[in-house]
Amino acid sequence: MKSYAEEIKNVLKSGEYLKRLKEIHEHYPNVKSEHRYRDAFLEVFNDTYDGKGIKAYAEVKKVDLVIVDTASNSQFRIEFKYQYTFDMYAETSRIKAFEGLCERVENGDGGVAELILKDCKKCHFLILIVQDRTGHQLVKALPENLRPNFIADQLRLDRDFKPRTETNLNSWLEPTLDLLRKAAEKFGGELLPTLPLEVSEATSDNPLTSHFFMLGRSGVDPQDATAHAEI
Repeated sequence: MKSYAEEIKNVLKSGEYLKRLKEIHEHYPNVKSEHRYRDAFLEVFNDTYDGKGIKAYAEVKKVDLVIVDTASNSQFRIEFKYQYTFDMYAETSRIKAFEGLCERVENGDGGVAELILKDCKKCHFLILIVQDRTGHQLVKALPENLRPNFIADQLRLDRDFKPRTETNLNSWLEPTLDLLRKAAEKFGGELLPTLPLEVSEATSDNPLTSHFFMLGRSGVDPQDATAHAEI
């Protein structure tokens, strides 16, 4: 199976994709935007590689996105996951007990880490996006005194580790990398360098950095996405 890692990274690093993310953040600041990030990726990918023998499609056989080689019809499966920083921090102890985590996946449990592992098993390439709002001030969160969905958990991290510190960052970054390294070792694959995109500046009233974690598994044959993933 041909790897499209370079093409994927080129799109994620592009100015056009960042522009799309800024627009998403402007209009949907209060929600997780996994499908919006995916759809923006698909549109930029297809614009970028138009006429070059590959095309991306969304929601093929329950896979978030596939890249199709138009000559051979081979399908490269990509799964997107989208979490808040506190989601990953809260999984720390469960990720350390990795074998127990794998057993829970077999039993069909649907926690954050379990669902990430399920998607790892059934794809050629995983893109995990972690939304980092470190330092977000509640009084500046949204107009009309609306309370964002993420703010309570983000403030817990800021209280425990202080905003914009290495300790705050590592509290969720380390378990995230630990989970993906263990997944790469168990399922076969390579953890690529993390790509942080500053969607809105940290000093703004509505800061957001989207961290893209990428796990490539092009050298393995993922399980059929129409079946239940097992470990």
